[in-house]
Amino acid sequence: MKKKLVFLLILCLLLVTDVYAGRGCCSSHGGVVGCSPSGRQVCADGTYSPSCTCTPSTPSVPADVYGCTDKKAKNYDSEATKDDVSCLYQKIVEGKKKIPYVVQYQEDSTLKENEKIVIQKGIDGTKKVYYLITYDENNRETGREVDHEEVLVPSVAQVVKVNHVYDYDSLDNNTQYNALLSYIYL
Repeated sequence: MKKKLVFLLILCLLLVTDVYAGRGCCSSHGGVVGCSPSGRQVCADGTYSPSCTCTPSTPSVPADVYGCTDKKAKNYDSEATKDDVSCLYQKIVEGKKKIPYVVQYQEDSTLKENEKIVIQKGIDGTKKVYYLITYDENNRETGREVDHEEVLVPSVAQVVKVNHVYDYDSLDNNTQYNALLSYIYL
């Protein structure tokens, strides 16, 4: 029974450690501090044990973290180790746009029914529009939004005198259509 216990104890010790060393490994060199890649025990003074072996552990290789690795991109990922071609960039692009003039009606009861007089001709204005463009690594646009606008030339309203001013919002669509036709076909 004692022999079985001693045998089990020795077996357990061998299973727990991966160092297969005889007695006195590195004992004259300050003790064992590690295992070399070649499978020899490394002593505290930096020498290798000539007789004691070990199983070198393989260092774990960290998994790649995919993401945008370009620091100039708007979605740069500082933790990414491998570029996944997802980088997005932004730039401001200028454009011009027309500002359409509005028509203002003034009621003048001295005018005949359906008569109209243009007092001031409407003039379209212009504005400079700054767009924030988002594009990918292949320079394909993926998004566009207005960043800000600057009025270069304001529009001038067209002022028209008419016999009767309609409140178009209070009329149904058919009545609005007929009222507009009566002004168009004078």
